Amino acid sequence: MHRFIIVDDSRATQSIIRRALASAGYDKEQVHTVSSAVEALELATSVRPDLVITDWHMPTMTGLELLVKLRQSCHDDVRVGMVTTETNEIRLAEARSHGVSFILHKPFRDEDLLENVQRALAEPRHVKPPSGASQPPSGEQIVELAAGMTHESPWQIESIPLASFENISGKVLLGVYSRADDHSAIGLGLMDFNLITLLGGVAAHVPTKDILQSIANNQAPNEVGPHAEHFLKLQAGLFDPKHRTVLSRASLVNVKLELLRKTLHHHRWGVAFSLSIPELASGSMALIRLS
Repeated sequence: MHRFIIVDDSRATQSIIRRALASAGYDKEQVHTVSSAVEALELATSVRPDLVITDWHMPTMTGLELLVKLRQSCHDDVRVGMVTTETNEIRLAEARSHGVSFILHKPFRDEDLLENVQRALAEPRHVKPPSGASQPPSGEQIVELAAGMTHESPWQIESIPLASFENISGKVLLGVYSRADDHSAIGLGLMDFNLITLLGGVAAHVPTKDILQSIANNQAPNEVGPHAEHFLKLQAGLFDPKHRTVLSRASLVNVKLELLRKTLHHHRWGVAFSLSIPELASGSMALIRLS
């Protein structure tokens, strides 16, 4: 018997979702409705829902903030789906990075809602790594963030040797990650010029011919920088399951090969990937866990 919490400050939307669930045979007594994310957090303790279906834009606490708090609490394994009018790709990508089961845009059809609900319930509960564990992120996690930021572009990804960054030339976007509580450095993120221009260009709706010309001329348009930096920011949650990690700074730098070699050989883990959009371009990135 599945248990649900519906979170929406619109009574009408609550009723629509509740009726749809009832029409699919879910027990009405196990469908709980609240009008705020704060109430949902309190109710989750007693109900232990199988699925939380939440709006995004609500007073006091947003649906995204609710998702993050659930992930940081003893309810970190709960499935969460979002029904929303939010269309900002960067915000949607952030929700995906926190393991949202589905995002359904309003207005929606009952059959679309139920299809997403059934798919979410068929998934295992969201699994948080054991406290203190630190595993390198997968290519699937990286490409999901890239696709979410770039209007679901058809990214392809493959692992490459971390040592390949020892031979990189030109400027890279270097991000430094730190723990939010004590500000100690925990990791590094690197994006080469091609990836900065490709991902940032697609996210900023730069025409394809201009992206290719920028890569050829080794001169990125001004608008790509903030998007590339946000891509690094979204990856902060991949470093440490025990401590909240933030991107403390990011800057475009010329690589000092000797320093980079030293860093690449003294780390807890490091991964590197080549990301590409077929028939357009490719670029490389790396994430390095320092301590």
